[in-house]
Parts: sequence; C-alpha cells; structure tokens
Amino acid sequence: MTVIIPKEAYLTIVAATVRYANARIPRDDWLEVS
Repeated sequence: MTVIIPKEAYLTIVAATVRYANARIPRDDWLEVS
C-alpha cells in the first residue's frame, strides 16, 4: 500500500528527526527528563 504524505508534513517530520538526532541526548537521560 502506498501512503501519500503532504510535502509540508514530510519536511516537518524530517526536520524534527534531524533536530532530535543532532541533540545527541542519551536515551536514558531523555527518559528521566520526560
């Protein structure tokens, strides 16, 4: 099945993923904070 995602939504998801990856926050520390 092919899922069509609006370009704006796709870019938003990619940007959020890149920002999270660049933060380089250890998963354990992130879980403790949240």
